Amino acid sequence: MNLLNSLWQGFGGLFNPTNLMMLFTGCLSGLLVGALPGISAVNGIALMLPLIYAFNLSPESALILLAGIYYGSEYGSNLSSILLNIPGKSIHLTNLDGFPMAQKGLAGKALILSGFASFSGCMLAVIGLTICKPLLKNVVSGFGSSEYVAIIMFVFFLVLVMFGTSLVKNLVGLCLGLTLAIVGLDSATGVLRFAFDTPELYDGIDFIIVVIGLFTLGDALLIIENTYAPRQLVKKVIVSFQTALEGWQHRWTFLRCSLVGFVIGSLPGTGTSVAGVTAYRLEKELKNKMRTFGKGDERGVIASESAGSAASVSAFIPLLVLGIPGSATTAVLLGAMLMMNLNPGPMFYIQQSDLIWILVASMYMGNLLLFVLHLITIRFFSRIVLIPYWILIPFIVVVAFVGVYAIQQSMLSLFIMLVLGLVSYLLRKLDYSLVPVILGYILGGPLEVQLRRALAISGGEIGILYQGGVNLVLWGCIVILVLFKLWNSLRLLADR
Repeated sequence: MNLLNSLWQGFGGLFNPTNLMMLFTGCLSGLLVGALPGISAVNGIALMLPLIYAFNLSPESALILLAGIYYGSEYGSNLSSILLNIPGKSIHLTNLDGFPMAQKGLAGKALILSGFASFSGCMLAVIGLTICKPLLKNVVSGFGSSEYVAIIMFVFFLVLVMFGTSLVKNLVGLCLGLTLAIVGLDSATGVLRFAFDTPELYDGIDFIIVVIGLFTLGDALLIIENTYAPRQLVKKVIVSFQTALEGWQHRWTFLRCSLVGFVIGSLPGTGTSVAGVTAYRLEKELKNKMRTFGKGDERGVIASESAGSAASVSAFIPLLVLGIPGSATTAVLLGAMLMMNLNPGPMFYIQQSDLIWILVASMYMGNLLLFVLHLITIRFFSRIVLIPYWILIPFIVVVAFVGVYAIQQSMLSLFIMLVLGLVSYLLRKLDYSLVPVILGYILGGPLEVQLRRALAISGGEIGILYQGGVNLVLWGCIVILVLFKLWNSLRLLADR
C-alpha cells in the first residue's frame, strides 16, 4: 500500500503545467534526436542544458526533460536503423533484420513492431524500477565514503576492461577525463591546479563546455567527414496497425528480452548497447532454427529494441542509487544533476524520495506518450531521417556555440569547447572510446572528495577502504576483472 501511495504522490507532483510540458518536450525531442542519423541522446541532452539555465527550470522539471530525451531516443533510433541501415550511437543490431524487412516492403511493419518492443521494454523496466525502489532504500542506507570510493574504482576498472579492445587507450582516455576534472581551485587546500593564472579556470572547466565539446562538436566533425558517403534509402513506408495484433505471437520474445535488458541495464558500467546485443544473440541462439536471423526476422527487431529500451530505464538504478553512470549518456545525465546541485547516491536516494517518485511517474506517462507519438509520426519521421547533413550540422553547431556563450559569456569558453571538439575528433579517428573520458571527468571530483573524507574519518589509515562486506566484495570484483583481463591477454598471445 505504501508503494501505491508513493507512486500516487509521484503522479500528483508530475501533473503541473511545467512538468507536463517538459515531459512532452523531452519525449518529442528524444524521438527526433534518435531518428536523425549520427545524432544521439548525448547530443540532445547537451543541447538542452543551456535551455535549462535560460528558463531556470526546477530540478524535477529538468530531470523529467532530460530523462524523456534519453529513453525517447531509444524509440526514435529504430527509424535510421530500419530505413537507412545505420545502427546509430546505441548499437542494438536492429538494422540486421529491420533493414532487410524494409527492403522487402515491410518497413512499416518493422517500425510498428519496434515501437511495440520499445513500449514493452520500457514499461516492464518502469514496473521493475517501481518495485525495486523501496527494496533498494534499505540496501543503500549503510553506504559511507569508503564504499563510495570502492564503487567508483570498480566502475573505472570495469571501463578499462570492458570498453573497446585496448586497455592502454581506455587508460589514456580515463586519465584525460581525470585531468579535466581537477582543473581549478582545490576546495580543500586552496591550491590552483592547471588554471594557468586564468580567472575563467578558477572554478574548473564547466560541465556544459566539456559535454558539448566532446560529443556535439566531435560528432559534427565526424559527420561532416562522411557527408558525401552514399546512403541506402527505403523510400516507401506503408503503415498497417494490424501489425499490432500480429505481434502478439511473439509475446514471449517481448517479455524475455525486456527482462534481459532490465537486468543488464541495472548493472553499473554496461549500457543499452550491451543489453541490445546480448538479447539479440540470446534470441538468435534460442529461435534461429530456420536460419532467418539477419535476413529480416521480426524477432530480431523485437529482441534488440525491447532490451535496449528496458536498459535505458533500468540504467537509472545505478545512477540514482549509487551515483554511478553506466554509459556516456547516463554520465552526462549525472553531470547535469550535479550541475543542478543534485548529488545522486545513497543519501540522495533516501532523502530525495519524492523527486524520484515524480521521475518514475513521468516514465509511466512518458512511455505511453512516446508509444502514441511513435505510431502517429512514423510517416513524418521517415522523411526527417533524409534531412541532408549540410543543413543539419551547421544548425547544431550554431546552437552549440550560442548556448555556451549565452551561459558563460566568455570567448575562452568557446575556445576550450572548440579544442575539446578537435580532441574528441582525433580520439575517435584513433579508435579511442569517449566513455572513459567522460566518466573520468564526471567521477573524478566525487572520488577525490570521498577519498579525503574517508581518510579524515580514519585518521589517515588507508585500511578503512577495505573494511566492511561491501568494500570487500567490490575490491574482490576488481581483482577478478584484472585477472580476467590478464588471462584474456595471455590467451590471445598464445593463439598467435
